[in-house]
Amino acid sequence: MSSKDKCTRFFIYSADWTHAAALQNLISGKKTPDNYISLPQLTISELCEYTGPPPHIIILDVPPGRYVALILALRKSFPQAQMICTQHYFLYSDRMVAEYFGGILLKEYDALISGYPNIGIAEHLTSPIFSAAYPRLRFFCSSVPPQVVLGSLEKWIRRRLSEVIPSSRTRTITLDWLARGISLRETAKQLKRSEKVMYHYRWMMMQALGIRHCSRDFIHSLTVNAGPTNWKKPDKKTAHK
Repeated sequence: MSSKDKCTRFFIYSADWTHAAALQNLISGKKTPDNYISLPQLTISELCEYTGPPPHIIILDVPPGRYVALILALRKSFPQAQMICTQHYFLYSDRMVAEYFGGILLKEYDALISGYPNIGIAEHLTSPIFSAAYPRLRFFCSSVPPQVVLGSLEKWIRRRLSEVIPSSRTRTITLDWLARGISLRETAKQLKRSEKVMYHYRWMMMQALGIRHCSRDFIHSLTVNAGPTNWKKPDKKTAHK
């Protein structure tokens, strides 16, 4: 095994090149060993087509709840790799996706940057000061499509919400009506209840999940999406050349 093969490989994906550059700089923090290497910013296609030595750590500048297909593809290709997802903030759906897949650390930008340059990204995974216990890794066979995982995630969110919102009525109204984009007025009309009652149900869910910006975050907090799925597939004739 060459010295390069012994290095810890970081994969970085970010649609914003400035974020990608900042993440690469964080990898080389003062306390990060020299035997760490990072690949240049990768596109989604490059991530999913990669056939070289597997990464040890994958850093995704994406909200997990909106990129389920990408996370699934990476888990299939690199089942033992640890993942870090970073954003300005995370929603309930993001936390549920991380919990469902396991082995995904959610870190806000400020949390990663605050220790630079003395604390590298690797320490957020290895140091007990920064890291926490992960849920058990969930593995998937290659034939499982994103649609099946999305269905399982929706059930997962419903089950976990029952621990946060005891009222089954509140969960039903918010998940089956409001989270599907149906307006408060239309929901009230269909259920033959007052619009004020619908406001109350929505308010209860927002309070429980800490949702502050209703129009931006309410639906996204309670739903998950496959995200980009149209990346180029490797050519079977040339993949192993």
